[in-house]
Amino acid sequence: MNKIDKYFDKLLNLNAVQLSIRPETPISYRMASGREFTDNVILTTSEIETMLNEISKERIDVKNLTDQINIKYEVPGKGIFSGLVEKNKTKIFTSFVLLKKFETPVKGEEQTFDAEVKSNLVVDIAIKEGEPEINRYLRFLVKNKGSDIHISSNEYPFIRKDGRLIKVKNLPKLSSLDIRKMVYQILKEEDKKKLEGIEEIDFAYEIENSARFRCNIFKDMKGTGAVFRLIPYRIPSFEELNLPELFRDLCFLNRGLILVTGPTGSGKSTSLAAIINFINRKRDVHIITLEDPIEFVHKNLKALINQREVKKHTISFSNALKSALREDPDVVLVGEMRDLETISTALETAETGHLVFATLHTTSAYSTVNRIVEQFPPEQQEQIKTMLADSLKAVISQTLCKKIGGGRTAAFEILLVSPAVSNLIREGKTYQIPSIIQTRKKEGMISLNDYLIKLVNNNMIETYEAYIRAVDKKGIISLLKAEEYKTDFLSKLDLLEA
Repeated sequence: MNKIDKYFDKLLNLNAVQLSIRPETPISYRMASGREFTDNVILTTSEIETMLNEISKERIDVKNLTDQINIKYEVPGKGIFSGLVEKNKTKIFTSFVLLKKFETPVKGEEQTFDAEVKSNLVVDIAIKEGEPEINRYLRFLVKNKGSDIHISSNEYPFIRKDGRLIKVKNLPKLSSLDIRKMVYQILKEEDKKKLEGIEEIDFAYEIENSARFRCNIFKDMKGTGAVFRLIPYRIPSFEELNLPELFRDLCFLNRGLILVTGPTGSGKSTSLAAIINFINRKRDVHIITLEDPIEFVHKNLKALINQREVKKHTISFSNALKSALREDPDVVLVGEMRDLETISTALETAETGHLVFATLHTTSAYSTVNRIVEQFPPEQQEQIKTMLADSLKAVISQTLCKKIGGGRTAAFEILLVSPAVSNLIREGKTYQIPSIIQTRKKEGMISLNDYLIKLVNNNMIETYEAYIRAVDKKGIISLLKAEEYKTDFLSKLDLLEA
C-alpha cells in the first residue's frame, strides 16, 4: 500500500470528486456540489515529493520541476485516478480526480461496515515480559485508535471505535475468573476487597510511555466485567478538536462559572483538558483540578497546577472545593457537580472571585440552568437563581458525531450569559433561553441544531448523524429541508408521522 492510498480512500468515502495537496496547507477534498472539505493533515514539500514518487512513472524533483507532470494511478479494488503535478514558484501543487470507481459486490452480511472495520483491527499485540496481561488488551485499544474496550464474562471483547461498538471475534472469550485474575494484577489490596464484596471500582491506570486509562471494574449476572477508556498522553489542542474560537476568550476570564455539559462519552473531559492546557500555556495562575479519577495529566508550564483525585487525595468534591478556597487558586476545575453541596460550593467559589469550570450530564443550555436550580429545596431556589444569574458566564453543551471518512467531531450548543440572560435566570424565565440563543448569534451563541447543520454543510457529518445527535428532532428536520437536503432516512427509521 502506497502512502497516498489513504487519501484516495478518504476521497471515495466522502464521495468527493477531487483531491488537492499543497505543502504546508490542509489537504482538501472537493465535492460535486463545489463544496470543499478539509482535514487536519498538513504535509511538507519533501513529504509530498516522496509520496508522489511512489506512484509516478516519471521521477519528480521539485527543485528542478519545470513542466507539468500527469499521473494515472490505480488503487487496487478501489478506483482509477488522474493527477496533475505542477510548480508555482517554489511550491508544488498536486490535484487528482476520480476517473473510475470500482464497485465492490456485497455478500449477505459479510461486507457490512462493521465487518470491514473488524477486518482492519490489529489483534496480534505483544507485551513485554513481566507486564500485566491486561496490558495486551489496553495496547490493542491504543494500536487500533479506539476510545473504549469492554471485557465481559463469557463474551468476546468489544472495542468502541469512532463511536461504533465492534465485537472482536479474533480475541478469545474470557471467563469471570480469567478477567478477575487479569485485573487483580493491577489492583490495590483495598480495591480487591471491594471487588470481593458488591462494590464496583473506579480508578486510573497508566502504561508508561503509552497512555492512561480510566477504568471501571464491576460485577453483573454473568460475573466480573471491566471497561477501560483511553486517555491519550498528549493533550489535544483547540485546533485539533475544532473547538470554537470563543473558547479562547473564556479562558481569559478572571471570575465566574463556566459549565461544560453533555451525556457520558460526549468529550467533556477532553474539551476541559484542552481548556486547562491553553490556560496553562498562556496565563501565570494557580489551577486546582478536582477529578474522579485524574484523567489527563498536566505539567506546569506558565501556570502552577495541582491535580487532586477524589477518594485518593480528598474525601469528596465538596470537601476539596472548600479546601481549595484556602489554597490561593485562580482557576478551579470540578470534574463533576454531583450533589447539592458541590453545586452550592462551586457557586460560592465563583462568586468569591475565582474562575470555575465544571461539568453536568445535561444535553442543552436550557436544561442545565433548570437542573441546577431544581437541585435545591423550594425555599432556597430564589437565592440560587440570583447567585447563578451573577456567577454563570457560559454553558457549553456538547455531543460527539461520527465524521464522514472516519473519526469523530464535537457539536456544540453555546449560551453566553449576557445581562438579558441573567435577567431571565433571575426571574425564572429560562424557557426563553432558546430564543435568546437564536437572536444573539453575532455574540457567539449558537444552538445545537444550527451547529449540526454547519457540520453537514461543511461535509463533516451525514444528515442522518445530525438527526441522531439532535435533541430537537423536528427542528433539525426543518433545517435540513430548508437547506434542501434529503431526509430519506426517516422512512427507514419508521419515524414518519401518518
